Amino acid sequence: MVHVRFAGAAIVLLLAGATCATSEDDPVPGSPGTRLEALLATKGSKVVKESHPVGNIRGLSLEVLVLVEREKESERVKGLRAEITMQGDGSKAHSSFLDPDEVTALLRAVDHMGRQLKRWKRHKRESFSEVSFVTRGNFRLGCQLKGNERTIFASSGVTEKANFYGDAEELPQLLKLLKMASEKLARL
Repeated sequence: MVHVRFAGAAIVLLLAGATCATSEDDPVPGSPGTRLEALLATKGSKVVKESHPVGNIRGLSLEVLVLVEREKESERVKGLRAEITMQGDGSKAHSSFLDPDEVTALLRAVDHMGRQLKRWKRHKRESFSEVSFVTRGNFRLGCQLKGNERTIFASSGVTEKANFYGDAEELPQLLKLLKMASEKLARL
């Protein structure tokens, strides 16, 4: 009887801790993770979309979006769409949306990845190492070292993912595109 009470109390404490550990920034599964997604998912609203292409790297394309709901034209929702198109048995594409604050955080993460890739170039490893960044809209970008091979990767989506793989030498080009996107977001 004592063991049952103790186990029950432990489960209640674990559940309370899990509830307290979630934050407002953590999207509820199935709910829109970004402001762009939330506006696009609003039923019955008329949304005007402006698209400003930034550029692409072999199947990973970036574009700045500005959304305006017709009934609230003074409110503009801005962000970035990252779309990955996989080639092969028919093209598979998936898009993720990033709010402006995530673009800033992603820029810092890519800068860190660039420094990490330089360190990995000097030190050869037998093991596997990886650094990645994930957004609220399920866009994952990272770099990895496996033996002497340094690569970058990106994925979009949760269950139906589209993936991008590239050489580590393409990271500066991606950083340049993200800086261009950040500048466009600030101007619009």
